[in-house]
Amino acid sequence: MLTYKLHFFFHYSKKFCDCSIWIFSNVSPLISLIKQSLDFSANNGLWISLKRGVYKNIDIEDVIYIKAADHYLKIYVKDKEPFIIKSSLNEFYKNSLLQYKIFYLLGRSCIINLKKVYKVENNHLFLKEIKEGFPIPRNKKSEILKVIGIKS
Repeated sequence: MLTYKLHFFFHYSKKFCDCSIWIFSNVSPLISLIKQSLDFSANNGLWISLKRGVYKNIDIEDVIYIKAADHYLKIYVKDKEPFIIKSSLNEFYKNSLLQYKIFYLLGRSCIINLKKVYKVENNHLFLKEIKEGFPIPRNKKSEILKVIGIKS
C-alpha cells in the first residue's frame, strides 16, 4: 500500500513539474510581448481624446505645459493651438504623464515640461515659447530647483 502511494505521488509530481515547465516556457514570450507593447506606448507620444471617438497622438517633446480650467485641461503644444480635453489635472497626470519623467506637477492647476524650462527668476519659472512666467509655489521651490538641476 505504501509503495502504491509513493508511486502515485511521484507520478503526479512529475506531471506537475512537466506542466509548470510548459506554463513558464509559454508565459515567457507573453511577458516579453507585454513589455514590448509597454515600451511601444511609452515611446509613441501621448494619446488624447478630443471628443467621442476622436483621438490624437501628440509628441511628448512638443508639449510645453498643461493648464487646468474647471473640469477641462488645455494642452499647450509647440506651434499649434492648444488642445482641450475633459479631465482633471491629477487624474490626467497620474494616468497619462507619470510614466514620462519630463513632466512636473507645478501646482494644483499646472503641469510643465521640464525640458522647456530655460530660466528661473525670483519665484517664477520661464518656459521656451511662452512669454509669461509661472509662479513657483513656496513649498515646491527647493524641489523644483533640484529637479531641473540647480542646487540650492
